[in-house]
Amino acid sequence: MPRRGEADGRLAFSGHESFPLRYAWLSKAVREVKKKDEVFTLDSAAGILGVGKNMAASIRHWALATGIIEPSELRGHVGISTLGSLLFDTDGWDPYLEDVGTTWLLHWQLIRAMDRASTWGLAFTRYPNSRFTRESLANWLFQLAEASPSTRATRSSIKRDVDVFIRTYLPNRGASDRLPEDSLDSPFTDLGLLREESGESTGETVFSFDRGFRSSLPNEILAYAIFDYWNRMMPGQRSTSFESLTYWEGSPGAAFKLSDQALGERLDDSLRAFGLWFDESAGIRVVFRDLISDQANDDASRFDVLHAYYRRSSI
Repeated sequence: MPRRGEADGRLAFSGHESFPLRYAWLSKAVREVKKKDEVFTLDSAAGILGVGKNMAASIRHWALATGIIEPSELRGHVGISTLGSLLFDTDGWDPYLEDVGTTWLLHWQLIRAMDRASTWGLAFTRYPNSRFTRESLANWLFQLAEASPSTRATRSSIKRDVDVFIRTYLPNRGASDRLPEDSLDSPFTDLGLLREESGESTGETVFSFDRGFRSSLPNEILAYAIFDYWNRMMPGQRSTSFESLTYWEGSPGAAFKLSDQALGERLDDSLRAFGLWFDESAGIRVVFRDLISDQANDDASRFDVLHAYYRRSSI
């Protein structure tokens, strides 16, 4: 199966300043970058964004990691991506991040951002176990970092990254004396992708991923992720194995923790409307897609799927 990450480039375990993504941050980033594309380099950035200095850096990190903004050719400048404009501009599809479909979409964006949020993609789509502790996940990630010549990470930075990863998907149960902005939950806690269990013998907290149906995951967002993954990993191919979309590193099935049955049923029914279908007549599970004549139009078709979703969700 294809491997991303250390084989293709540097792994990243920092940049968020120990803050998970917050609800208003991405729309705030789009709004302020639209006014001044070097906003994050200004001494007044924290005041402009209405947060502390570390939070301003965190907003930049998450906006880049989710692909809402993108680096510019001018050092220190950034631009608003097509996705960022469509979602979070003042007349965008979901400027206040109220639609759960947007949250699923942003989760997918983090999974594919191996160069900025490596723990997210590796934990969801490559970690070999369904259960883990903070320590076991951090140790596994540190081994990968050590095997990557271009990665510079310490155990302490990876442990902090794992802590932020967990707080991204589970409600905050921190100390009551924290500042109000430190106790706000991330929007990703609504997705139900991570569970917390009590330690069986050591008392250490155990976390688990469960593959399931993901009833709140819209078909259009799943189709967008499949097209995105397919275009990057298998460009020009009309068919691929069911397993490649379900289990391979970076795959939608692994990212969304969909069960075999859940992805199979969607491919066999609701995703046909988007040019995806499933065949297992010869005992081999194969997924087919309609291909457009060139890569640029294939990429554009992903946004057509999103247009369809937000038209439907706004009715």
